Amino acid sequence: MKRWVDLGKRSAEAAIAIAVLAVLISFAFRPWAAWATYLLVSTLTGVAIWEYERFVEAKKGKLSFLALFAISLVLLFAFFTQAFSPLFPLILGLFFVAILHFNTKENAIFEIAASAFSLIYIAAPMGMLLWILYQAPDKNGQWWLVYGLGVTKITDVGAYLGGVLFGKRKLAPTISPAKSVEGAASGVAAALALSFLFFSCTALPLGKGVWIWLALLLSVASIFGDLLESLLKRDANKKDSNHLPGLGGCLDVLDSLLFSLPLLYLYLRYL
Repeated sequence: MKRWVDLGKRSAEAAIAIAVLAVLISFAFRPWAAWATYLLVSTLTGVAIWEYERFVEAKKGKLSFLALFAISLVLLFAFFTQAFSPLFPLILGLFFVAILHFNTKENAIFEIAASAFSLIYIAAPMGMLLWILYQAPDKNGQWWLVYGLGVTKITDVGAYLGGVLFGKRKLAPTISPAKSVEGAASGVAAALALSFLFFSCTALPLGKGVWIWLALLLSVASIFGDLLESLLKRDANKKDSNHLPGLGGCLDVLDSLLFSLPLLYLYLRYL
């Protein structure tokens, strides 16, 4: 029974992510909506960083949430507008985070590293989401974002359902005992099926086998993203990243996207 409840939770996470995306797609390019989209993504980023800060506090560390959120806003702005390179706020932000520890040496190595990781793990991928939506080639950003989110989330749901029905061999028993090799394979198969539908039914340039290897990359990355957040929660002794009814937390919804979207960004930006 618990497994089916968990499946419902994962389906709810996917449904909310898809609903948010539907709003972005429907309104993102209206005159007033671009900045509203930026504010929405910034809010999700801030909540995710706050949840991550709770993990660090559980390990007896302390982060400067306001500083990290301010740096994240500038980083997201850089991806959103392309007014300057995202490397500037990222590098300068890391320097600023280090400077904040000049008055105390206690836990400095751990806290500086944890702060830097929050920007790379959460803020940068969320900025890449904005770039995909507004800066993708041929003005196909809305469809590319649909594709990235769809492949990622169907991997998550397919992996869980496959694990419930066929799971025998543990994928990562130390991190997440419920995940199985068979479930992961089912998730990848579901991602390939959806990618083929996009190749067949949309104008996205997924020919010459792109629909195969890109779906493989994104689905495997989404599985790693899920496992990483499970590792962070287990280390911090947390069941969920937050206590949103039926969902857990923002990181629980975004975890797989934080790994898959950067790969989609790199493909669109450089390949």
